[in-house]
Amino acid sequence: MTGVAALFAALAAMLLLAAVAHDRVAYAPLRRALRAGALDATPFGALKTWRGAGMAEHPEAVYRYVAYDVPPGTTAVVRGRLRPDARYFSIALYDRWLQTSIAAGPTYLSSRGLHTDADGGFVLVLAHADPGVPWLDVSAAPRGVLFERHLGGAPATPSTLERRL
Repeated sequence: MTGVAALFAALAAMLLLAAVAHDRVAYAPLRRALRAGALDATPFGALKTWRGAGMAEHPEAVYRYVAYDVPPGTTAVVRGRLRPDARYFSIALYDRWLQTSIAAGPTYLSSRGLHTDADGGFVLVLAHADPGVPWLDVSAAPRGVLFERHLGGAPATPSTLERRL
């Protein structure tokens, strides 16, 4: 291995270790709460508010979550609304170990890529293949946790996740 190749290999290893360490630190409180049964793991329904300390929380952020279980051949629908004054919004899928999965399609959307109606409402489909409408790919993690992050305020009514066959 040449000196340049060895340098790139060492740099790649350092970046991987940093990413793993960040994942363990940022989500450690959430993982502890999940193992202790302190989180509601009931799938579907209204998203619940997460108020765990230490999860790299921004003081103006509101975190909401819900468990999902979307077996192959089924879909689920997320319905929600953004506040007009919200500065940022993201929605992401994590597997049951609270890690992001590598999937062919999108597993994350932010307010920049989310299509909303005039009132700020949005609809997303959780599916195993592209349904031709805004969607998140659950093919790599059919069961897991869906997280929303609202920065600058969250709507009073939480988003909902509904099972569809």
